Amino acid sequence: MAIKNNNERFNNQFAEDVAEMRLRMQLIIDAVNALDTAMRGTFELLIDQGMLPAEAAGIKQYEKMMNQLRKLGLKEEKVLAKVQSQCPSCKTNLRIAGNPGERCEWCGYEF
Repeated sequence: MAIKNNNERFNNQFAEDVAEMRLRMQLIIDAVNALDTAMRGTFELLIDQGMLPAEAAGIKQYEKMMNQLRKLGLKEEKVLAKVQSQCPSCKTNLRIAGNPGERCEWCGYEF
């Protein structure tokens, strides 16, 4: 009977540890995807403003490394919203409709 109780405690602890590790892994994946989204947005902004050539070596290297991570199993973040408008000030593609009172997430222009 004592062995059964020990096995149950071990199984419960193991299940809790696995659940915690899955949560931590998901948080790490979400963090990498958030950084990837931010980097890509920054690259797009710099390219749109003419401050960075579209074929810059750094961008190519970044894309190569991210593709390598994706091949190793990193899942891409699901895109929830499509581009809906363009900022008249900085010409960045935005995910907002551009209604009065909304602001550009890059330059702060108020529509």
